[in-house]
Amino acid sequence: MPKITFQPTLRDVKAVLTEHYFVIPRFQRPYSWNAENIDEFWRDVIDENDLGYFIGPMVAYPEASRLAMVDGQQRLTTIMLAISAVRDALHEIGAHRLVAGIEKYIERPDDDDISHYVLESTTAQAFLQHQFLKREPRPRSEASSDEERALRHAAQDLRARIGDELESLDVTHPDGADSSQAARRLKEIRDRLLALQLVWITIDNEDDAYSVFETLNSRGKDLEVIDLLKNQLLRVVRAENGDLDLARAGWMNMRETLEAASANPNKFVLHWWLSAHDYTAERKLFKAIRSWLKDTEPQTALADLQADAALYKKIAAPDTVQWPREQIPIRNSLRALNIFGVRQPRPLLLSLLRAYANGKVSLKVVKSALGAVESYHFATTAVAGVSSTGGISQLYASHARKIACAKSNAAVSQQVRALVKKLQSSMTSRETFLNEFGLALYYSSAHADRKKLVQYTLSRLARAMKPNMPLDDERCNIEHLEPQSAGSAWAEHVGNLLWIDEGLNGKLGHLPFSQKLPILKEYASQYDLTHIEDVSTWDEDAARARAAYLAAWAYDKVWRVAF
Repeated sequence: MPKITFQPTLRDVKAVLTEHYFVIPRFQRPYSWNAENIDEFWRDVIDENDLGYFIGPMVAYPEASRLAMVDGQQRLTTIMLAISAVRDALHEIGAHRLVAGIEKYIERPDDDDISHYVLESTTAQAFLQHQFLKREPRPRSEASSDEERALRHAAQDLRARIGDELESLDVTHPDGADSSQAARRLKEIRDRLLALQLVWITIDNEDDAYSVFETLNSRGKDLEVIDLLKNQLLRVVRAENGDLDLARAGWMNMRETLEAASANPNKFVLHWWLSAHDYTAERKLFKAIRSWLKDTEPQTALADLQADAALYKKIAAPDTVQWPREQIPIRNSLRALNIFGVRQPRPLLLSLLRAYANGKVSLKVVKSALGAVESYHFATTAVAGVSSTGGISQLYASHARKIACAKSNAAVSQQVRALVKKLQSSMTSRETFLNEFGLALYYSSAHADRKKLVQYTLSRLARAMKPNMPLDDERCNIEHLEPQSAGSAWAEHVGNLLWIDEGLNGKLGHLPFSQKLPILKEYASQYDLTHIEDVSTWDEDAARARAAYLAAWAYDKVWRVAF
């Protein structure tokens, strides 16, 4: 194999964006960062580290007049979304000189004075550029793929965070908006983004670029936190004799518990720490634990880890555990949070379950707390598609720690009440929820990954709308009023879907709506048929009217954040 030559250099984002144009090739995986990724990015870049934070290597190779990204495209796309959000915020406060200054990192002319966007995506180019990179005004278009939805959610999240940064700052100044408090804060955020440090590697061709990428990601892997912690504990906690190593057996039991829940052991250690200790960034976690262990009995720490792993299994995989009847609402809330893909509340959940196991909090308070967290994340994460701004991870960790330190049931209840109040204040608006409800909830055989979320939503709505006629969820299916086989694009959206008993589902089969309607009316006492039973023709307009009705029910009566 010919020798690969390259010269890695330490550069900042400002230099990279100034000197090159980039393209994300079609064979790269689509943009997929979620709310947790954005939260971690914001904390690393804006909240917790000094100017010039290091974000790792990026690898590219020449393709026509651009550099094709092999490694780093998720980070680069997020940086571009963040810079565009700063640009738009500057425009909104009238800081036009600063807008012109930042624009060159988003779009600039080439040597022929023809303007190009600095970043292109061969899979989502028009959506990325026209919806986020382009300057205002720009028409809003709906996301039509998972990648486009991820881009929109990331952009909304970043813009909301910037909005929070400016909330209490003055946008006016005697010398103009460019000198205002808000403009100065936006400049600080801009400078932090542009000062990000990376190892830049440009390879002559695609094949060599991927060889370098694979080498960087397969060799010299550092020990993970879970490995470091194991070494630290088992080095101190000696085996009682050559045939009886209780410490190692306890550690292995903990790992087996986590594996049974398909739980990431490093995330468990992080959430375990945050559930009872000061907030610590993941990259600094082992240092904090090692310092804490100097004053802590290692056998006690090992026992606590083992006990909390059993609780964490309930959180990460609630359906793998037998629950007493009175705790079924807890299981249902934990199941819902897993359906939403939400991990940020886990330190809080762990602290609450631990407090309940130790008799420090009542079942009623635990159910109320989990119900509030579930409702908040359904509206904000599952439907609106953005995480709460202002540091949701820090919020949960802070209250988790205070619950862990509480000396009485009343003190725990006070912390839960304070948390719920904060969730209420940052709940997504009714207008946003109603607008996004029909876009976020859809299901067809082509979108099987959405099934659990839609089942959850329709089931909760059905129970709320007909509380005296509860359905057995184990015997229910999703009914498409307009059959999927009809090929209508709108057939997958929530307004066309019903949660019904499998027996009725079998009766309806693939019948046309005109034949389904008389059958459905026979069951009107069991199902809410609003906007269904009073129409003669079932079409997209009728389905959208039904979706709007369901959205209002959902926000106003079902998913309420309350204590």
